[in-house]
Amino acid sequence: IFNGFDGIEIEDSGALSKLTFYNVSEADYGNYTCVAINKLGSANTSIILY
Repeated sequence: IFNGFDGIEIEDSGALSKLTFYNVSEADYGNYTCVAINKLGSANTSIILY
């Protein structure tokens, strides 16, 4: 579990990772992109938090 930012938690359990926002404020608004890379290739997806 990564807790490098106030109110944000990144949990990695092997095949699944989860990004959780707590007490969301305007400071958290923006574009977030998840990138997955392994020996078969890569994939990404983005969200806008507002």
